Amino acid sequence: MASLDGERTLVDAVISDLPGGVLVVDRDGKVVHANRTARRILTGSDESEPPPLAGRLLQEIRAPLDAMRRAAHKAEIVVPPVVVGEPARIIGFSSRPLLDGAMVVSFADITDQRAREREDEHRRRLIDMGKVISSVAHEIRNPVFAISSLTQVLREENTIQTDGELMRVVERILAETGRIGRLVEDLLAFGRERDPNPRRVDVVREIEEALTDLRNVLPRVEGIRVPLRLHVAPSLKAEPHWVVDADSLRQVVVNLVRNAWRAVVLRGGGSEGLVEIRMSHHGDEHGEPWLEVAVSDNGIGIPAELRKKIFDAFYTRDPKGTGLGLAVVRRLMQQLGGTIRLHSEVDRGTTFVMRLPPPEDGSEE
Repeated sequence: MASLDGERTLVDAVISDLPGGVLVVDRDGKVVHANRTARRILTGSDESEPPPLAGRLLQEIRAPLDAMRRAAHKAEIVVPPVVVGEPARIIGFSSRPLLDGAMVVSFADITDQRAREREDEHRRRLIDMGKVISSVAHEIRNPVFAISSLTQVLREENTIQTDGELMRVVERILAETGRIGRLVEDLLAFGRERDPNPRRVDVVREIEEALTDLRNVLPRVEGIRVPLRLHVAPSLKAEPHWVVDADSLRQVVVNLVRNAWRAVVLRGGGSEGLVEIRMSHHGDEHGEPWLEVAVSDNGIGIPAELRKKIFDAFYTRDPKGTGLGLAVVRRLMQQLGGTIRLHSEVDRGTTFVMRLPPPEDGSEE
C-alpha cells in the first residue's frame, strides 16, 4: 500500500510540473485533478501556486471549456479573457476517455503560436504580391515619366501659355501623372525586398531632415493648418546615435507622418490641426534598450472595427490615397525586427508607436 501511495505521489509530481495543462474530469464534467499549468492557464493567475480547480464544473470555470469533453479527439476552442480588456485565448486540446465515463484532457495555450502562423502566412502573401506589383510598377513608370516630361515641355510653349483652357488641361495632365507617379513609387516601395543595412547614425538628424523634406512637399490645404512638431527626449538628444537602417527608418516615419497629415485633413477645418513626432529611447526590465518613435495626430481617428485592416495593402479611407503607406510601414518594421502598435479614438486622433531594438549582431559601421 505504501508503495502504491509512493507511486501515486510521484505521478502527481510529474504531472504537476508538465509544461502543458492536464485535467481529469468525471462523467459530469467536474474537475477531479488539474495540474499547475492547467490552473494557471484557466484562472489567468501568475502566482507560483494558482487557485485550485478540483470539484468545479468545466462550464462554471469558463463556459467554452465544456467542449473539451464533447468535441473530437483533437480540437481548439476560444476562451474569453479572465481580465476585461485582454484578448481572448485559443486553447488547443486533446482528450482521452478513462473508466466510468471520466476523461483526461491535455491542452496548451496556442494563441501566440496561431498569431505567428498568421503573421508568417501574411508575410508570404506580401512577398508574392510584392514580386507581381514591382513588375507591373516598372512597366507603368516609364510611359508615365515620358508623358509627364512631354507635358512639361508643352507647358512652356507660348501657344499653350496664352490659351487658358489648354493651360488648365496641361496642368490637369501634370497633376494626374504626378499622382500616378506617387502611386508607382508606393508600389515599388511595397514590392521591394531587401536586406536591412544597419549602421550607426544620428537618428534625430535623420528624422529632422525627413520632416524638413515633408514640410516642403505636403500641399497647403485651404482653411487647415497642420504643423509638424518634433519632440526629442533629453537623453536621446544627449546621445542620438543608434544602429539602424537609416533609409528604412526614414521611410517608416515619412509614411506615418503622411498618414497622420491626411487624417487631419480628412477631419476638415474647425480646429487647429497637429502632427507630433516624439522620439525617445528606453530599457526593458532586463536592461535591453530600444528606440521609440511615436507619431500622433488629432485627425479623424480609426474606428475599432477597422483597426485590423489598416495595415492591409490597398486599404484606405482617403479617396486620394494609395492604400500602401501603412502596408509598407508594416513590412519595413518586420524587416527591421521592430514592432508597431496604435491607439486611436474616433474624432480625437491616432498615435502609432514604433519600437526598434538594436540589431541582434550589434553590427555597426
